[in-house]
Amino acid sequence: MASLVGSVKNSQQLQGGSGTGVVVVAVVEVVVDVVEVVLEVVDEVEVVLEVVDEIEVVLEVVDEVEAL
Repeated sequence: MASLVGSVKNSQQLQGGSGTGVVVVAVVEVVVDVVEVVLEVVDEVEVVLEVVDEIEVVLEVVDEVEAL
């Protein structure tokens, strides 16, 4: 994503720095930031799911103990 922002900035400089290019770069940077936050949230959700899996294992062990 960062390379995409760099490409947009480079193409803008070659075109003489039009105002539209600045807006495009700003929008791309915001989108990149949002995607990074979403990926961080996904990582956190994966951790929560791993904890849930561990809880399920513990509950299975409890069921086995109760069956004795």
